[in-house]
Amino acid sequence: MRYPFAALLLCFAGAVAGADPVEFKPQGLAGDSGVGCDLRNLVPKEFRLFATSAYGGRATTYQIDQSGNAATEFDVAVHSPEFPVVVALASSDPTVWKIGWSAKTRIAAVVVSGSYRQIVLGMPKGTPVLVTSGSGGCPAFGNFLDGGRVRDYELSKANEALRKIVGKSIDKVYPPKQRGLAVLGEPGAGESYVTSNDYQLSDFVKAGMPKAGRAGIEEALKLGVLRVATDADLRNARASMQASQKPGDPRAAKQAEQFLDFEARLGKVWVVQSAFAMPAGLYGSHSEVFLLPEGVPEPTGNPGHSTVVRIGSNRCTGPACPR
Repeated sequence: MRYPFAALLLCFAGAVAGADPVEFKPQGLAGDSGVGCDLRNLVPKEFRLFATSAYGGRATTYQIDQSGNAATEFDVAVHSPEFPVVVALASSDPTVWKIGWSAKTRIAAVVVSGSYRQIVLGMPKGTPVLVTSGSGGCPAFGNFLDGGRVRDYELSKANEALRKIVGKSIDKVYPPKQRGLAVLGEPGAGESYVTSNDYQLSDFVKAGMPKAGRAGIEEALKLGVLRVATDADLRNARASMQASQKPGDPRAAKQAEQFLDFEARLGKVWVVQSAFAMPAGLYGSHSEVFLLPEGVPEPTGNPGHSTVVRIGSNRCTGPACPR
């Protein structure tokens, strides 16, 4: 499949949120070569090693692991008409890498590492794709760029790992052109790229994975898993938060009232009505408040910086709870 350079942005359809557990399939080594962490016998004797890295790519509303972080997406266009090329990628966030290459380019292998789960799409079956994140034994490395500048220590760790995996260090690091887009090599204007549909996101992550952040909240609201808190709910929550505070602190009542009133004005206080999986990414300004009536099961997933108040049990968890 061919894409002009400006259109090398492959989008996945949004997945439906739900409380069912997410099933993750390990990517491992594409092509089932059975060589473990060592690709040196699979790559040509002479090749170039191009690399890019970032904290993350474009934000998405879906998740690919149980880290509590939404996945990011990264498009990588590769141009190396004179020599076969090995592509090395690293991200701090869970990331889906989508790779395309110019007509005369041969990608000999792809090596990806990072702090969280990484998935590679775009490569045809039979091309070695080694994902070392969480592999339990393969040499791993982290993000070696910060704002386009090389992080020397992290780059040295990447080179050490890559020498073990493919037999050489990085020839050239290419900083991303923009968030979620990198071009490896020096293509001319108007270069077009080829990509493969042999692997789809659904090959690695079960359909129905929950959306992340606010999109996950809105989906749960539509499904009736959450509802907006009423004034009566807020009064009950204040009482539970106050009762969770150790006796003798007069500030508890005022703090609970101010916090809940403020969050309610922002439209961020929800009553959980049935089994609920916390969306990923509920950190900082993206945090929410969840009120759990008696009989409702404890939510699963990572609450991040969100506050969870168990009505009637006088239990409050989260950074906003009285201490």
